[in-house]
Parts: sequence; structure tokens; C-alpha cells
Amino acid sequence: MPRIGVLIAFVFSIAAASSISAQSPKPTGSWDSVADDFSDQYFAFNPSLATTAGIHTHDSELEDYSARAIAKQIAWSQQFEKRVLAFDPKNLNATDAADREILLNSIRANLLALEDIRTWQKDPDRYSSGAAGSIYVIMSRKFASPNERLRSVIAREKLFPQFFADARANLRDVPRFYTEIALEQLPGTTRFLRKRRPLSLFRCY
Repeated sequence: MPRIGVLIAFVFSIAAASSISAQSPKPTGSWDSVADDFSDQYFAFNPSLATTAGIHTHDSELEDYSARAIAKQIAWSQQFEKRVLAFDPKNLNATDAADREILLNSIRANLLALEDIRTWQKDPDRYSSGAAGSIYVIMSRKFASPNERLRSVIAREKLFPQFFADARANLRDVPRFYTEIALEQLPGTTRFLRKRRPLSLFRCY
């Protein structure tokens, strides 16, 4: 696994957010195990991002934006923050202490996005472009044979009906600016999904 600092810099933009007040429990496991657990669990919530990062255990899955899944991700982030806080940076070497700070900021940024900014409730392009992006990232890389990648594409496409059902359930009070962006992107998105998926195109990459 890559070091957590490099991983988090790749998968999530660091943002400042208010800390959740809670008494820190005692550390469980080693710091390296915490870093590995975060990577594994974070990518389980973000299958398309896992594919982008070169992790292919979730290639047949798609992001779940159901109310239940969002609540689960929030609860997981809150618990993982406590797990990270249990490690006193004074007891870590300089690299791990820096990784701890990066990881905390990333978890808090994730909570900020899920609980306060709530882009999953405001940004329709998250769904339309997200669907296309989940397919493109498989098509555009030669990490497996064309047939294997095509099977992953089909598996993700089978999840689109629920994906867009969640979009309809989630989106409300959408800012006009977000709507305009989604509408501008939509023609290109639909052209991509209709015309750029034949197996022959996989061999072009």
C-alpha cells in the first residue's frame, strides 16, 4: 500500500473543518494498520475513485448515495476520526505524525462535505458526470484485458437505475449555478454513454 500521505493527497483535497469534541480512546492496533484500514474502507465507499487510484477490487461496484449509505459513511468517518485522535502525535515519528494530520484533515473534510455542504443533495452533475466517469476510468486504462474491463463496465451500468433513483430522491433546493453546469455537461455525457462503449474502443487505449 502507498504511504497514507501520498494516498490522501491523491484521493481527497485537504480542507479545514471544525474538530468534533470527544475524549480520545486508547489506540487500537498500530498506526500502519490504521492507515491501511482507512484506505480499504474509504475506497469501499468510493469505487470509481478506487479504480482511478489503481485499486481494482471494486471495479464492478458504484458509489452508493442512498440515505442509508450516506448515514453509514458519516458514522464511519466519525468513528475513524476518534480512532486517529487516539494516537498522540508525540508518540509517532515525524512522517507518521504528519500523516496523522493529513488523515485527520481529510476525514474532517469528508464530514464537512457530507454533513454541511451536502453536495450529494445540491449538485446534479455529481450523478450524471459521476456515472460517465465511472465508465471512462475503466475504459481509459489497460489494467486488465478488454473483456474483463467490459464486464466491469456492464456491472456498473446495471447499477445506474438505482444510482439515478437515489439522485432523484436526494436532490432538492439545487442552486441554479449547479443546475446550469449539469445541463451544460449533459450532452457530452450522453454522447459518451451512447457512442463510446463498444469493445473495439477498449483496444484503442
